[in-house]
Amino acid sequence: MPDYFDYAKGYSSAANLLIKSVLDAEGLEYSVDQFIYPICFNMRHSIELRLKGVVSFLEKISKHREALEDFDLKASHDLGRIWCYIKRESIKLDKRFVFFVTVLDQRLFDVSSVDPTGQTFRYPVDRNNSKHLVEVSIINVSNLYRKFSSLECILDNFEVFCDELVREYDFETHTTKLSRAELLSIAEDIPRRDDWGSEKFKIFKKDTMLNYGLSSNDFNRAVAKIESHYGASPVLDSPSLKYIDISILHAFFEAWCYKSDIVNTRNDKFKEPEVWGFESSNDFLDVMRREAEKDKVVWGILEGAISIEGLVGLLALYDCHGSGYSEEYLKYLDYNERDLLVNVEEGSPGHQYKVLKLVSKPRAGEFILRAIFLLGHHALAEEIIGTHNLAGCFDWLDKARSRELFIEPYKSILAKTLQSCSLG
Repeated sequence: MPDYFDYAKGYSSAANLLIKSVLDAEGLEYSVDQFIYPICFNMRHSIELRLKGVVSFLEKISKHREALEDFDLKASHDLGRIWCYIKRESIKLDKRFVFFVTVLDQRLFDVSSVDPTGQTFRYPVDRNNSKHLVEVSIINVSNLYRKFSSLECILDNFEVFCDELVREYDFETHTTKLSRAELLSIAEDIPRRDDWGSEKFKIFKKDTMLNYGLSSNDFNRAVAKIESHYGASPVLDSPSLKYIDISILHAFFEAWCYKSDIVNTRNDKFKEPEVWGFESSNDFLDVMRREAEKDKVVWGILEGAISIEGLVGLLALYDCHGSGYSEEYLKYLDYNERDLLVNVEEGSPGHQYKVLKLVSKPRAGEFILRAIFLLGHHALAEEIIGTHNLAGCFDWLDKARSRELFIEPYKSILAKTLQSCSLG
């Protein structure tokens, strides 16, 4: 079902199409004086719809934090009022909104000062029969196009940002007082567990409560969230990986390294597999025979080492490797539990097929190793790297160790927006 943003894109696309037609024709085929009204009306209406779309996102986020103040969104067309409402309510919900409020405030003020309620470019006079635009004699169409393109790009990023925060809040990694980002910021500075009874921890607790306006109970709830979160703190142990132990991982990586020959191809930085070309059916059969022989060796390594439950754990790691959220690991665990624990019998041909299918994926080991880093089990990852001689196989290892590889999704959106602002 189309939402506010779908409608907004329609109006902005129409405005851009009109203004581009005018510019391309250099005013000879299409009159700027006539086209400027539908161009500006469509631009302004697109902005209004986008802001109303933001309010719909705020309503979703508020279910996790605090209720929004009442606002008659459908009846209001006043950009200034809608924007003031967004500024006030968004920052109350999550301080990360300050970024977009700062970036957009002057830009939206400029638009609302020319056409506050959507009437200026719709009718020649207002409801009091006073003429519109008496103080605006010339509108530079080229400059308008550039400014609107920049604003549209920022508003597009604002929509993506809001959508990402809704997704983030749905993971429930927050408290009534703290967002996920604030929890992770606290986790970065939390002392080691051995220090929790020390003066160092008391100072940390006092400073955290003061900085975030927390009670002692609020602080305790925050610490409990941090402890239960995979990869939250560089100095606290992450929760255990379900169905996974070191023997399962060693067996898997021994088989995968043999199957993929990753150690001998490390200098290729692990390219995607090439498409085989065969000059005859005999060539094809030879390759299939070699692969079948490899599978026999692989299954000899894995038979009895990876149970159905162990396979569930491995697949959950494989599935969540590219996620921006460690919380998704539990979602993939649940999915694979419901699929494999119910439908596949231990030791059956289906069990063997599923295990061999995973090991045969060219990047399975890489993805599983990346997920182990994502989930905060760095010591486990380093043991796998050392035991299976993988240190030079992946060019992302240093970034995984420093956690630079796992940038929170909202930060990428903010960085993209800053780039848009500099270009605009």
